[in-house]
Amino acid sequence: METSRTHNQDFRRAIEERNKAQIDEYVTDMVPRLTEYLVITFGANLNVARECVQQAFVAVLERIAARAMADDTNITAYLMIVSRNEYFAYLKNEHRSGSAVFQEMFYTEPAEQLQALMDEDRQRILELCLQTLDGRSRELIAYMFKRPEASLLKVSKVFGISPVNVRTRKSRIINKLADCYQKKSNE
Repeated sequence: METSRTHNQDFRRAIEERNKAQIDEYVTDMVPRLTEYLVITFGANLNVARECVQQAFVAVLERIAARAMADDTNITAYLMIVSRNEYFAYLKNEHRSGSAVFQEMFYTEPAEQLQALMDEDRQRILELCLQTLDGRSRELIAYMFKRPEASLLKVSKVFGISPVNVRTRKSRIINKLADCYQKKSNE
């Protein structure tokens, strides 16, 4: 947690001091993560996800430069939210004109089509593995998948357990899912 806070403070300071090298390092680290978040969580087209993440970075950089963001704001979580909102705005605008469906149907690269099939297979295996969990564990991990920006404290309040217990349960659930996935993917 402290490392994340320091990372966010370093990024904020780099923007304020116009330190291009540090800004580039943070952007290079975060763009693939945020792009993957949109692709995996919302099924975004890879190119659309990249564009939305780029727009999110522009908006956040402008807010930080204008000092319009609270000092204690978690920049990473904020970028996730802004990226998600950019994607939703894109969908809203594209579906008004009807071009989003057309683009998804006819402009998917062959490599992306193969990747989508592999992702569908992974998703199917993951769903099978989720069914092997007890109800409470399935509920907890589903909540965390849907709300990756939620803090341990928020999750602990929702489920009525301590933040340490949330972290422990999450770790155990992910280990169970990883083991199950490995077994089922080798079948």
